[in-house]
Amino acid sequence: MMDDSALFCQHEDAQQKSSQAGSIADSLPMMMYGFGDEQHPLPETVAYMQEVVGEYVQYVTDKACKAAEVKGKLDTECFVLAVRNDKAKFKRVKELLDLNVHIKNCTRQRYVDDNLTVYHPTFVTRPKVRAIVPLNRLSATSLAEPSLPPPPPSPSASPPVSSSATLLAIPPVLPSSSASAVATGAPSDGIAR
Repeated sequence: MMDDSALFCQHEDAQQKSSQAGSIADSLPMMMYGFGDEQHPLPETVAYMQEVVGEYVQYVTDKACKAAEVKGKLDTECFVLAVRNDKAKFKRVKELLDLNVHIKNCTRQRYVDDNLTVYHPTFVTRPKVRAIVPLNRLSATSLAEPSLPPPPPSPSASPPVSSSATLLAIPPVLPSSSASAVATGAPSDGIAR
C-alpha cells in the first residue's frame, strides 16, 4: 500500500506536467466543448483525453523522428510522412501548410493602394512602402507571389487589349448600294433607289 507522501508526490508531478509550457490541460476542456462535449466536462474525462492526445502526439513524433533519421533533419515533411496513410489527416495537414504559406506571403506583402495606405501591425512604428499596387487588382495569385506592379503605359502607346474580351466593335457591313447612299447622305432603309 502506498503511503500519503508517495501519493502527494505523484499529485505534485501531475500538477507540474499540466502547468508546463506546451501542455494542453487548460485548453482541452474548451476544445472538447468545441467538438460537442459538455461545457464543463468531468475532470476524469479531461485527464483521459489528455492521456490519449499525449500518446498520439508521442506516436506521431516518433514516426517523424524515424523519417528524420533517414533524411538527416527533423522538419515539417517528416510529420507529413508520419500521417500520409490517414487520408483525412493528410488532407488537413496539407491544407494547414498551404494556409501557412499564404499567411506568410500576405504578411510579407507591404503594398499600398493609390490613395489608401495599408500597414501591417508590425510595421506601424516604421511604415515603409516597398511597392504600390491598387488593392482591387490583387488576386489569389498575386498574394501568393508578391511582385512589383507593371510600369504605367506611355502616352503614345495604345490601350492594352484584354485577353478575355470576346466581343469586338466591328462596324456593320452595308450592302454596296446603301453604302453609297450613306456616303451621299440619302436615307438608308435597305432599299436601293
